[in-house]
Amino acid sequence: MNKLKTGKWSIISLLLFFTLFASAAADQKKDSSLNLKIKPDLRIVSVKAERTGLDADGGHRVQVKVTVINSAATRICAGPFLVRLEKRSLPAGYLYLGQESVARLCADPSRAKMATATLSFEDTVPRGVQRVWRATADSAAQVTEANESNNSGESEIYVAKTFCPGVDLVLTKVEIVRNTSGNVFMRAYGRNRCAGSCSSAVKAVFETMEPDEDELSVSQTMGMSTIGLQEYASGMVGVYSRPDRSVTYLVRIALESDSCSDINLENNYSRVTFTAAETNKTVNCH
Repeated sequence: MNKLKTGKWSIISLLLFFTLFASAAADQKKDSSLNLKIKPDLRIVSVKAERTGLDADGGHRVQVKVTVINSAATRICAGPFLVRLEKRSLPAGYLYLGQESVARLCADPSRAKMATATLSFEDTVPRGVQRVWRATADSAAQVTEANESNNSGESEIYVAKTFCPGVDLVLTKVEIVRNTSGNVFMRAYGRNRCAGSCSSAVKAVFETMEPDEDELSVSQTMGMSTIGLQEYASGMVGVYSRPDRSVTYLVRIALESDSCSDINLENNYSRVTFTAAETNKTVNCH
C-alpha cells in the first residue's frame, strides 16, 4: 500500500515538474520575443544622386543624399552609428567613398511620420560614366538590431551625360490665365539646354500677333545671367486681351545682351492662341 502511495506521488511530482518546465519555457519564449521587438531596426530607405554642377572637362559634380530610418515596432532609440557610402562605376566593383555619423535616431510608431536621418555626400562622375552608390547603415556594427539583413540600399544608375557647348535657349512652356475681371496674364518657362554660360541676362517677350492693333510687346527678365543647363521662369505678365474673340501671341525667350550668342534661334519662340471662352491654358512648346 505504501508503495502504491509512493508511486502515485512520484507521478504527480513528475507531472508538476513538466508543467512548471513548460510554463517557464513559454515565459522565456515570450521574453525572447519581447526582447526582439524592442531592439531598433535601422534601414536605408533612399539613396539619390543629384547633379550640382559641371566641371570644365564635362564631369558631373553630384550630391548623394542617403536617408535612413529606425523602423522598430515600439519606441526605442539607436545611436551613435555610422553610415557608409560606396561608389561603383559600371561594370567595375564598389569602392569606398565616405562615411557620416548619426548621433541618435528614435523610432516612435505613435507618430504619423517616421523619424529619418538624411546624410549628404559629394562625388564627381567623369563624363559618360554610369555610376551606382550603395549605402550601409551601422557599418561599424555599433547597434544591436532586430534585423541585421536590411541595412543596405542602392541608388538608381546615374549617367553623366555629355551636353552641347555654347548657349541654346529653349522656350519650353507657356501658361495663360484669365482673371475674374477678364484680364489675361502669361508666364513663360525656358532653359539653356547646353553647358555654356555668359554674362547676358535672359528675358521673356510677349507680343500680340492677331488681331493686329499695333500693341507693344511686353518683356520681363527671367534670369540675371545665362548659366549652363539652367531653367528659367518669368512672373505672371499682363498682356493684351479681347473678351469677344481669340487672340494669338508670339512668346519667346531671348538674351538681353549681345555679349554672347544663341546657337539655335528656332526653338526660342512659339505661337499661342487663347480663345474668348478659355480661362486658363498651358502650352508645351519645345
